[in-house]
Amino acid sequence: MNKWKIVFLLLTLTFSNFNYGINSFKDDLLLIPIDDRPDAGDLIHLENQFTNKSGDSGFLLGLYYLKDKATFGRAEEYFILSSNMGNTHASIILGVFYFRGVFSEQSTKKAFLYMKIAAKEKNLLAVHNLGALYLQIQDYDKAVIELTNAATRGFSISQNILGGMYLKGDRIQKDIKKAICFLDMAVKQNDYKASYLLGMIYLLSEYHVQNKMLAKNYLEFAAKSGHTRAMFNLATMYFDGDGIEKSREKAIYWFKKAEKNGSESAIEMLKTLL
Repeated sequence: MNKWKIVFLLLTLTFSNFNYGINSFKDDLLLIPIDDRPDAGDLIHLENQFTNKSGDSGFLLGLYYLKDKATFGRAEEYFILSSNMGNTHASIILGVFYFRGVFSEQSTKKAFLYMKIAAKEKNLLAVHNLGALYLQIQDYDKAVIELTNAATRGFSISQNILGGMYLKGDRIQKDIKKAICFLDMAVKQNDYKASYLLGMIYLLSEYHVQNKMLAKNYLEFAAKSGHTRAMFNLATMYFDGDGIEKSREKAIYWFKKAEKNGSESAIEMLKTLL
C-alpha cells in the first residue's frame, strides 16, 4: 500500500495581514486520509483480499466507489465494514462524511461515533478531527482538550490552530505564552506559517515580547520557505535597519522575492529603490 497522504479539505488558516489562526468556524477544519484511489483493474484483487477480512482492502474499495455519486452508497458500505474490521482511516472518513452529509444523511451523532472510534486507537488525525468537531458544536473546552492532545503529541496543524486561537483570544482566553509555545512546536516541525507568526509576534511591540533578532530569524525561515509577507517584512527590516544591520542590498533582494510572489507592496517599494 502506498504511503498515506493527507488531503486538506476546507482547512482555512488565514495568515495574511496578520490575521491569525482560524478565519471562521464555519469552515470545519476536518481532514481526511486518502491513498491513491485504485482503478478498475485493482477491483478483483481488492475484493479477494476483502473476502479474507482485510480492512485495508475495504477502505480502498470505499475510495474506489467514491468516484461517482451514484456509487456513494457502496462506498459507505465498504467504509462501515472496514471500520468494523478496525481500519481507523475508514472510521475517520465516515466521521467527516457524516458530519458533512456526503452520504445519504447528515448525522453529527454518527460523525462523533466514528471519530471517537478512530481516536481511541490513538490516531492523531482522528484526535485532531475530534477537536474540530467539538469546535463545530461550540464545545470549546472539549475542543481545546482534543486539539491540545493532538498538538502535544506532534500534530503540527493542531499546534498551528491552537497558536492562532491563543494569540487572538478566539473562543478561548488570550494567552501569548501559550500561543508562542504551540507555534514554536509547529516551527520545530518546519511549519513556515507558524514561523511567520512567531516572527511577527517578536517584531511588533503590542505583544510585549519584542525581540528584533528573533523576529528576523523566524521571518527569514518563513521567507526562505516561500512566505510572501515574511519576505516583505524581512525586507522592510533590512531597509529600515529595524533591530538588525541596515542593508539596502538585502532589502532589495527580499523585496524582489516578494514581488515575484505577487506582493503589490513590494512592487511599490522597489519603485523607490531602483
